[in-house]
Amino acid sequence: MQPMKLVFGSLIGLVIVGGMLTIGILGFVILFITGFEFGDEEMAFSNAPSKIAEEEIPEQFIPIYKDAGQQYGVPWLLLASIHRVETVFSSIEMVSPVNAQGHMQFVPCSWLGWEYPRCEGLGGIDIPQAIKTDPEKIEVYGGFGVDANGNGKASPWEEEDAIFAAANHLSGYIDGNKGLRDALLAYNHANWYVEDVMHYYQLYNDGFAAKDGGIVEIHGDKAWVVPHTKNLTSGYGNRTMNGEQDFHGGIDVAGGNDRGQPIVAFKDGKVVVSQDNTGGFGDLVVIQHGDDMLTFYAHLMEQGVPAGTEVKAGQVIGKMGTSGHSTGVHLHFEVHVKKEKGFERVDPMPYVNKFLGS
Repeated sequence: MQPMKLVFGSLIGLVIVGGMLTIGILGFVILFITGFEFGDEEMAFSNAPSKIAEEEIPEQFIPIYKDAGQQYGVPWLLLASIHRVETVFSSIEMVSPVNAQGHMQFVPCSWLGWEYPRCEGLGGIDIPQAIKTDPEKIEVYGGFGVDANGNGKASPWEEEDAIFAAANHLSGYIDGNKGLRDALLAYNHANWYVEDVMHYYQLYNDGFAAKDGGIVEIHGDKAWVVPHTKNLTSGYGNRTMNGEQDFHGGIDVAGGNDRGQPIVAFKDGKVVVSQDNTGGFGDLVVIQHGDDMLTFYAHLMEQGVPAGTEVKAGQVIGKMGTSGHSTGVHLHFEVHVKKEKGFERVDPMPYVNKFLGS
């Protein structure tokens, strides 16, 4: 196995427990998730860009991704996802602490080839530019560098060369949408890296075809928060529990075999609270949606996505559990809206009834 290629990317990637979802075209879109680990065999990718991809991927790189993908048989949105994780589309520092270089963060020995004298360990040695960028030397030493723009040199600092080289590196492992994880693990021998890239690949793809697990329904800018069930076990308002009256400030959702199932964001927003198992809510995530709405996701199995994370509707934010003051595994979901005196709890049903047919 080739020595590890380290990267300096993913500085603003989301820290999550599991897989991510896309938002499709406007209107009603059905997407799928299969839990918190996504194997290639569990999903089908369209490789048609999602709304998020159209908004986030810089236009100048798309023709390069597509050309490189076509030449090497690599999904072009996967190349975009790698570029996003590595250098945030070339917008951050492009030399890592281990001397990974350029747009797609190749260490010199991976670029030129591990047969080059002194190439060992992490491969971040200094190699004279005249040697490292010479296509003939790269062929001799077995590297992945490519002179894609035909200017006589193969440079990790040139966009086309770097993206084509990444496709070259991945090509031996990929067959359509199969082998993606193996290819990414060969590209960077770290599981966290595979998950980060696959997160963006899922996010950038539109038109997933569900094969297993639950579905996420999205109407416009809103998503149903518990993909695997729509079973409400308790509503908003006064109720009797254990012979005593109390006020229930949200709705509860549970459907059986719930523990560890994903919970997703209701709307785009920013996580303002990510609470460890403390108090009645237990593990709690609170998302602020603009200036006038908050949503609460309580009794999670463990702490969810961290505070400060920007999330999209339908994005996984935590796992279903029974932490805090809870009598069983369920999601307690609340909606708070801004009033004259601040945010106040309101009945969530008017906000979610389009998902429930009532």
